[in-house]
Amino acid sequence: METAKQLLTDCKTALGVETDYKLAKAMEMHNGLISDYMAGKRVPDTYACLRMAEILNRAPLEVIALVEAARARNAQRREYWNGFLQRVAKRAVTVTLALVFGFISVAALPLCGGGTGGFFRSRRYA
Repeated sequence: METAKQLLTDCKTALGVETDYKLAKAMEMHNGLISDYMAGKRVPDTYACLRMAEILNRAPLEVIALVEAARARNAQRREYWNGFLQRVAKRAVTVTLALVFGFISVAALPLCGGGTGGFFRSRRYA
């Protein structure tokens, strides 16, 4: 399970910065917030989660669910967020596959007509 500190460390790596101060500037946040998140004194809010998702090129709901699962105090809530993560991951795979096969079928359209333009052929008048 990824924690907020791990996500923020991944953000530092992705941005190529070494300090919390530079990370805070890149995320357009106050340095104290980043320090509190790293120390575990505070939990990242929705804005911070969305900024992390953008930097890490991840789904925003995935990052929010990871943070919420890590901060959950009881097992029932933790289970809920972990299940939510699994459902989001399954949907992401389904959407990705649909897009891939959609692009493949669109790319293959010119090939279906044998190079003549498909079903509709231009008419030539004498």
